[in-house]
Amino acid sequence: MDNQIAIENGSDYLWAVCTYTNTNQSLSGEYVQKFNMAAGTRLLTNNAKNLFPIGSEIVHRDKLFVYGDTPFFIISKGMDNGVSPTMLDVLKLDPMGNFVWSDTSKAIASLAGANKGL
Repeated sequence: MDNQIAIENGSDYLWAVCTYTNTNQSLSGEYVQKFNMAAGTRLLTNNAKNLFPIGSEIVHRDKLFVYGDTPFFIISKGMDNGVSPTMLDVLKLDPMGNFVWSDTSKAIASLAGANKGL
């Protein structure tokens, strides 16, 4: 579904994040990939690295940024249906695509318990 790519100025690597869904697009998850620009090789396996499985409803929002070969981006947690609460976090990965923080992400704009009807 939605893809974002980013490269740091002067870097040899291109990073990409992508939202994947099941076949009827009712459940979502998130993958990341790192490419060697000179060789064109995929560095996080041929199928990318699964950050959040399909059904987790954790996906990227807006742009992907890379600084010091470290990608970071905003994620939303929860079913984004306009009624249920959706949590927004920032997520940071190391150069191997692993989570930097032990709790995976940091909340930045979350409002638990809110809904459109209030």
